[in-house]
Amino acid sequence: MGKQKGTISMGNVMTTLSIHCRSVNLTEMWDLECLGITDPSQSLCRKKAHSEHLTDFREKLTVLRSGRYEVGLPWKSDSRNLPDNKELSWERHEKMVKRMKARGFLCEYQEFFDDWESLKIIERVPGNELKIEKCHYLPHRPVIKMQNETTWIRPVFDASASEKGKPSLNHCLFKGINLIELIPDVIDRFRTYPIGLSGDIEKAFLMLSVANQDGEFLRFFYPCDEELVYRHCRVVLGVSCSPFLLNALILYLLDNSPPEFHDMVQKLKGSFYVENCLTGVNDPCD
Repeated sequence: MGKQKGTISMGNVMTTLSIHCRSVNLTEMWDLECLGITDPSQSLCRKKAHSEHLTDFREKLTVLRSGRYEVGLPWKSDSRNLPDNKELSWERHEKMVKRMKARGFLCEYQEFFDDWESLKIIERVPGNELKIEKCHYLPHRPVIKMQNETTWIRPVFDASASEKGKPSLNHCLFKGINLIELIPDVIDRFRTYPIGLSGDIEKAFLMLSVANQDGEFLRFFYPCDEELVYRHCRVVLGVSCSPFLLNALILYLLDNSPPEFHDMVQKLKGSFYVENCLTGVNDPCD
């Protein structure tokens, strides 16, 4: 994403214009959607699908006794069509463990998962549930950034992993509208304020619990030589529907805010990109 800006004179008023653009490859330049031109019927279908999934999301939304929100995965096709990819995931897992041992980072990688387990972000699948027929596994690998002062190693889960001719988890889930298209408008609104404010929701995706029946499709192997099976209890960053789920929940919370916060709610609705908020005020006392 790139941006160019300039200033033009309109009488006695100086007006700032900004042009937002993004780099594309040659094949994308033949795609009319790249220019913002879409078939009206396709656009209507997408909006209808988004509205239907948003309604379904709110109907299934549950508040747990702890106060945490529980959501279900937005399936766009029957979950029964999703194959058991345990063998594929295990092959990739063995290669990953071997690499981590060679680099000497396996223990640190394990500690990350141990912390998640203590926080109930993940849980080990009980022995009597290991042979359940309908389940799916997420291969994972570590991302290592030694320059980070805090979390220098963390896992990345691959929900697009699939065998040839078979769908992946991401193929079966509704990912919502393209939220990246919201960024230019958020930035332009931000630039209208003399005082800018920015923030983000800490560990936002991990705040959302996943319904028990959908957790079986978020299984993975603990990083060791043994076949220890775990599953996610929270929304997974890296699964295509996760931004949709988080965005839908934020909108739900804003829509159900007390009436006295109406003006602030309207302002925030145009200031969020997933968990990031970019807005501003005209006066420090606002």
